[in-house]
Amino acid sequence: MPFSLPFSTRPGLRAGGWLLTLGLLGSSYARAQAPANDLCVNAIAVACGQSLTGSNVNATAAGDPDFNCGFNSVGGPGVLYAFTGTNEVATVSLCGPGTNFDTKLHVFSGSCGTFTCVGSNDDACGLASEVSFYGTVGTTYYILVSGYNGATGDFDLNVSCAPPADRVITSGEDLSGVYRNVTIASGGEAELRGPLLVTGTLTVQNGGALNTNFDVVTGNAFVLQAGGQLSIGSEEGIAASGATGAVQTSTRSFSDDASYRYRINVPVFSSNFTALAGSGLPPRVRELAVLMLIDGPAFSPRLQLSNNLSVARKLSLLGSLDPNGRTVTLLSDATAGTALVENVYSPAFSVLGPVTVQRAIDPALNAGAGYRHFSSPVQGSTVSDLTTAGFSPVVNPAYNASATPNLVTPYPTVFGYDEGRLATSPAAGLSAFDKGWVSPAAPSSPLEIGRGYTVNIPASSKVDFVGLLTEGDVPLTLSRGAQAEGGWNLIGNPYPAPLDWSLVNVPAGLDNALYAFQSNSRYGGSYRAYVNGIGNPVVALGQGFFVRVSQPNSVVNLMLTDEARVTEFSAQPTLRRRAETRPLVQLTLTRAGSALADEAHVYFEAGATAGVDATHDARKIQHNSGGMPSIWSAAAGTELAINGLPELGRSAVVPLGVALPQAGTYTLAAAQLLNLSPATVYLHDALTGQLVDLRQQASYSFTVTGAAVDRSRFSLRFEPLRPTATQAVLSAASVQVFPNPARQSFTLQLPAVPGVQQVQAVLLNALGQVVRRQTAPLPAAGARVACDVQGLPAGVYVLRLQAGAEELTRRVVVE
Repeated sequence: MPFSLPFSTRPGLRAGGWLLTLGLLGSSYARAQAPANDLCVNAIAVACGQSLTGSNVNATAAGDPDFNCGFNSVGGPGVLYAFTGTNEVATVSLCGPGTNFDTKLHVFSGSCGTFTCVGSNDDACGLASEVSFYGTVGTTYYILVSGYNGATGDFDLNVSCAPPADRVITSGEDLSGVYRNVTIASGGEAELRGPLLVTGTLTVQNGGALNTNFDVVTGNAFVLQAGGQLSIGSEEGIAASGATGAVQTSTRSFSDDASYRYRINVPVFSSNFTALAGSGLPPRVRELAVLMLIDGPAFSPRLQLSNNLSVARKLSLLGSLDPNGRTVTLLSDATAGTALVENVYSPAFSVLGPVTVQRAIDPALNAGAGYRHFSSPVQGSTVSDLTTAGFSPVVNPAYNASATPNLVTPYPTVFGYDEGRLATSPAAGLSAFDKGWVSPAAPSSPLEIGRGYTVNIPASSKVDFVGLLTEGDVPLTLSRGAQAEGGWNLIGNPYPAPLDWSLVNVPAGLDNALYAFQSNSRYGGSYRAYVNGIGNPVVALGQGFFVRVSQPNSVVNLMLTDEARVTEFSAQPTLRRRAETRPLVQLTLTRAGSALADEAHVYFEAGATAGVDATHDARKIQHNSGGMPSIWSAAAGTELAINGLPELGRSAVVPLGVALPQAGTYTLAAAQLLNLSPATVYLHDALTGQLVDLRQQASYSFTVTGAAVDRSRFSLRFEPLRPTATQAVLSAASVQVFPNPARQSFTLQLPAVPGVQQVQAVLLNALGQVVRRQTAPLPAAGARVACDVQGLPAGVYVLRLQAGAEELTRRVVVE
């Protein structure tokens, strides 16, 4: 309304004086009245348990903090309250019914004009705000109440206090605020959603995980135990002490057997972005992951080390690791396993410097010196890199030109393999396969990437390969000359991780099988085979292995790629094996008193043939040595470690061969019998005549009086399941052989077999060769059959009788 003056005036005052006085009064009333606590120096004191009402209407920004506190900027002019800490968790809440606008709440320590962020919140309960913080006794904290985007209104303010609580996390949970003790137990995964203050101890136990995101842990003590995991979002990493990095507690313990994951946001369009691992990262870790989270184009993001680093299990790289002049080592232990590298985008992200890659020897089969096949996982390695504390490699190129290489001195302990030497080697007395071995020229000779080398080295040795890690595609040219026994190429796993051969794209012209040597003595051992899902496809880090070019006079190009690398650590290499659906038999052969075992596989699959198939079969490279027995099956006269056959019909006979290195008792056992129904499998011993149902009796033992290679004694017979409810007509009790021992002849007394009208008798010598065969009628009354043995050498023979489905074998001695 208009302002009017009274008509009367005080004496002695001029009209102009009245006008001046009225002008000043009008200006004061026109300006809005600011809240009493608009300025920091006028902050209203509040205490634990107090509730009051307030308003930020007409507040000004004079003296207010003008920076982000946490993730929240100050929303507009606000009013301030002063709170004195009590060594308790104070909760400041605007969630009362009197709050009528979209609020923001900030808490600061320090002094007016010099503020330090403690905590903030925008929307905790609808559009109202709430903040909890730990108030140190005697410390003044300033509480700023403002509005989102300048909003104003009235509010209820409540302050409550309580001692910090303990918290145990056993599943996935968000975490922030103030606690006394926090325990992240096995299976627990905590993710910071704001600053965390712990007045006691934060403990990440074995199997627990903490992700700090972009927030900070402060307070008294932090303990990361062995087997725990810490994910770090700070570009400063973790520090051993001081007020930097993701963990800023007074005391800090970071286990050297824990896992550390650096999850760093990389700015868009950044070039050579570098985050710090920090001085708190131990010099040994279980696992380290460099995870640069790139939102848009960025170039060469990296994590820079402050200490030397050894990794026990796995180094993951989504972003590069900058050693910064420090050493990086991938550890290997025969019991604990060998560390591997997972390159998410190889070779874009790598270790930007040389790495020491250890390769320990597994002494399970041979604890002493023996031949082990190696392959370098780093670039620039030489033969001299095979040197260890107890071993110095020996090379002698004179071996390559000698007609008697076994007599060369010094005798090499390192060999490569050259398939072309089968045609050019001057060596006499060596097998065709063994002619391929060749000594490197000098200790400085390179260990070629993707090539294998055999080294006679003690099992106590641990080889260190030092150089740049091999990553990306590795092309290999493989060849075969005209020799029938040629085509063998000793290649190697080129990567700092195991290689899964089942994931390799095997080109046409190369057999699908791999052969990895396993030492069992100074000069002995065996080859384990894999093909078409049968056997173990994993080639360990640092291991060489054989493959074979299929056709004579041909060259094949093989490409090894990162996609075939194993990316998960295990003490034993991870097998990516499907559930087996094919009919399969796995036989093992052992000698009593020895733990050494050999194995052979027979399986059935559409597309396989009864011959030797490059895609389904794996050969027996050579018989085992070092006192180890050998077993194989035969196809078209070829010895096979893995034998793929056409789909299983009603019956099949698979010849077996065994090499027995010395006298003793041996056992053939069915380690696996899979998917054979409705057929069953029998192990047949032609020498004793026994026919063993392997489903009923999984193992069969026999004794020999001396070393032997026997290709005719044993066979597998796949047949329809024989009825077990009735007893066989032909049996040891029902068939008589006399006289036995025999001189000129012997007689068979045979019972009748229902539905059968004749019997066939076959006599075999100790080599499994047929020496007599005859057929005789088998009437309903049975039969007596005379068998002539004149002219046969004295010895033990096997008599095989066949009458319809009935079969029996007996031993006959001829004098």
